[in-house]
Order: sequence, then C-alpha cells, then structure tokens
Amino acid sequence: MMKVLLLVPDSKNRYREFVNLANNNWNNEVDFEFVVSDFFAKSDLKSEYIHHRISINGIVNYSYQSSSLYKFLDFFFKKISIWQLIKSFIKLIYLKKIYIESRNKCSETRPDFIFVSGDRQQGIVHSFLKAANELKIKIIHPYLVSENITWSKRINNNSYQYNRHSSFFEKYIFKKFMNHSFQIYEKKIFFYQANDLLAYYLFGSLGDYSWWSGNTFSDVICVDSTLTKNYYIEYGKIKKNKIHIIGDFKYNPLIKRLGSKELIKERISKKYKLLSNEKIIIVGLPQFYEEGDFQITWEDHKSEIDFLLTSVTNNYSNVLVSLHPKMDKNIYSNILQKYNCNIVEEGLDQIICISDLYIATNSSTINWAILLGIKTITICFYGLDDTYHRNFNTTKIAYNHKDFVKFITNVFKEEVNFNKDWEILSKNSMFNMQITSRYTNLLKQNL
Repeated sequence: MMKVLLLVPDSKNRYREFVNLANNNWNNEVDFEFVVSDFFAKSDLKSEYIHHRISINGIVNYSYQSSSLYKFLDFFFKKISIWQLIKSFIKLIYLKKIYIESRNKCSETRPDFIFVSGDRQQGIVHSFLKAANELKIKIIHPYLVSENITWSKRINNNSYQYNRHSSFFEKYIFKKFMNHSFQIYEKKIFFYQANDLLAYYLFGSLGDYSWWSGNTFSDVICVDSTLTKNYYIEYGKIKKNKIHIIGDFKYNPLIKRLGSKELIKERISKKYKLLSNEKIIIVGLPQFYEEGDFQITWEDHKSEIDFLLTSVTNNYSNVLVSLHPKMDKNIYSNILQKYNCNIVEEGLDQIICISDLYIATNSSTINWAILLGIKTITICFYGLDDTYHRNFNTTKIAYNHKDFVKFITNVFKEEVNFNKDWEILSKNSMFNMQITSRYTNLLKQNL
C-alpha cells in the first residue's frame, strides 16, 4: 500500500478538501495521514471529520509573530530598513527550526508521496516541502481548486509594492526579485513582503514565481482539464512537463445526481414550491463582502445583492439561492425575505443539475454548470478576473450592471452549443467516476 502524507496549511477549507479526497474509494491502495501544525491540530479537527485511515500529527509552529515584543517593534518600526532586515533573519531561524522537525517527521513516517494544496503558504509548508524534497519524496499537488493570481488584497498595501513609499530595504529586495512581481494598473505588486522574500530566498524555498503554487519543490501538478493546463502554463509559469490532467473529485457527486435529475427536480420543486412550467434559476450569491478582496462596506454589498436579486426575480419566478459555507444563513435569510426566492439548504453540488440557468462570480462552479449543459452568467463586477472564463463560448460575462440586465433578460432567447467548451474542459475523458483510478495510476508511475 502506498503511503501519502497530506500536508495541510492552517486552513479549515483546505483540511475539508483533503478529507473529502481521502474519503473516496481508493481500493485499499493508498494510506493517508495528515500533517498539520500543532496550533492547527489543537483546533479540534478530529471531532469535525473522522476517517479510520487518517491520523493527525502536529509539527511545531513557532509563532514568533504573536509575541508582545515582536508586535511592539513591528508597530513602531514597520517601515525601518534595519528592522525589516532583522525580521528576515528571525523568519529564517524559524524556517530552519521547522525544517528540522519536518525532516524528522518524514524520516519517521517514510511516506511515498506528499500531497500539498500549495507550496507558497506561510506556516509549516516551506520547511516541510524542503525537507521532503531533500529526502527525494515526490511532492504532488492534487487538484482541489484552480489557482489564480489574487492581487486585490495587496493592491492598496504598500508593503507588497515597489513604489516611492518603499523603504531602502524594500526597494533593494523588490528590485532584486522583480521577476516575482505582477503588474496591474501600473503597479508592481509582490505576493510576499520584502522581508519574507529575502527569508525564503536565503532558505532556498522561494522558487521561480511566487504568485502561483507549483513553482518551488513540486514534482507533479494535477489539473482538471486542458483549459486549466494551458492557463497554468501561460499565467502561472508552470513547466509543462509537471502538469497532469486528472479531473476533479467534485465531479463525482455531480455525476451521481445527474442520473436522478428528474427525481431531484420533483423533490426540490415540492420543497420550495416552484412552478412546474417555469425555468429554474440558481444564484450562487457573490461574497463581495466576505471575501474581503473588494474593500466594500456591508451596505454596498447589500446594494449589490439587491440589484442582482431584483434583476433576477423581476424576470423569473423559480429562483433558488445557494450560499457559500462562509456566509451566515441567518443573516441572509433576513436580507432575502423581501425577494421572491428561496435559500436552499442543500449543497450546490446536490441541486445544480436541475437548473436551467446558473449565475455566479468567476468560480469553478461555472465549470460544473457548463459540463452539465446548463446556461451560465458569470459576474465580473469590481474588476474580477475574467482570464479563465472568457475562454468559454457559452457563458455570458457581466462586467457591469448594464451587462447583467441585458443577459438576464435575453439568456433564453439564444441557442448555445456546448461542444467547444466541453472539449477544453476535457469532458469526454475526465467527467466520469474514474478519478481515484487515475490518481493511483499516477502514483504508481512515480514510485
């Protein structure tokens, strides 16, 4: 049996995704074990998800940034070059300590592979992957979510930019690592702050391009489709020979429910009192406020929700709203009660197959709808990145309110042909229940 360590950053979302991955049927060919930081291990993960083949082991995470002295110095000397240099060396010491713990863990467990959701996260990831790489353990990125360049949280933060506000230290480091910058709106933005760039460089884990996971120690990058492979090569600067098209575990529930589409439609229609002769519209409600990327107030967010749901419910009667897990249903139930719509209790993957139109932001759930032959409108307000979704023939991309109103009014007047979109999404070869077989074959080939 092949042994795989699942290296999880301090993120419950990534933890859940790895649990879902491990809970698939692997025919007793793969044994999984989680590796998380001690801090994250203490967050009662075992009570949230239990799997008989999974154990959780902690790596000590030296949280020096939480000390009172560090916070005090960083508050008063944040933009002073000498303090920024000192921070780099403090970080370097921390990375080396975690590295020793990580190497011991790898030697103790002797895994065949490391599965990791990304190789650029803070915490234990850099140190653990360097240790695994030196011990010749193959590092694999399973496909959990699509990568993209998330610049919006950094565009108004001078600590991530090369500009006139930069300290001498920041100007020197940013200029040295200019190949790690991303230019948007005439601004040169970096994924890491200057002190972290230097620390990771000295430690040997910076990689070729820090804006995209897979450019450091990773041996294999798994993707869901031809479109995503080409996207990673062009925008993520990932080497072509690293990338393997393997599909998406999230397809399995979609495929299972597709065969029961009419029964599901009957049950959902009865539960939410939908009209039998009307189109069913599902809205994946945007998280403009919850994401924190758009720097809009809660009132502005509610105004956007009001615009969207008013536009949709004025045109259609059967409107179902799907909330992301991070959105509080109690809050949105109060907000949405004035609209002719229902917030669904079911997960989106359980009901999307019954929709005639699916509306969401630039999410991978748009891919689900297209694979199921469902018309889509992709919301790209606030400068949301359309780089991936503009490759589709069948989705309508709304960049502003005027676009959205036009699309919502005319979407069912046009016939669409999904063949080209299905081809670039690799539907014929990847939209099936064989994903664990493809993974086990990949692992065997890399033993």
